[in-house]
Amino acid sequence: CAACGHPVTKVAEKIEVRGRHDHAFRLYGDLVRLGCFREAPGCFGVQGVSHGYSWFRGYAWQIQVCRACFTQLGWKYLSPDDSFYGLMFSTLREEQPAEDDGSSP
Repeated sequence: CAACGHPVTKVAEKIEVRGRHDHAFRLYGDLVRLGCFREAPGCFGVQGVSHGYSWFRGYAWQIQVCRACFTQLGWKYLSPDDSFYGLMFSTLREEQPAEDDGSSP
């Protein structure tokens, strides 16, 4: 999470939906850029699942927030056969792996 540093998902969880990992949509005139992930254990759903307008046809959606600071991170998309997380790049921070200082065997 870019707001608090809480781990949200892993690079290994990146997936393609409709042929792409990244998608861009308009929300109230602003451009929202999402990445799709199979799992995102660092977030949880709030409010109900909506079957209304979805950026991904055939999927319902639920708002997802950070488990630590409750910042909205994106949405979980659900269909009868599949689910995935669409997380806003602007709310994620990629953590760099710690460099090996040579002290480990």
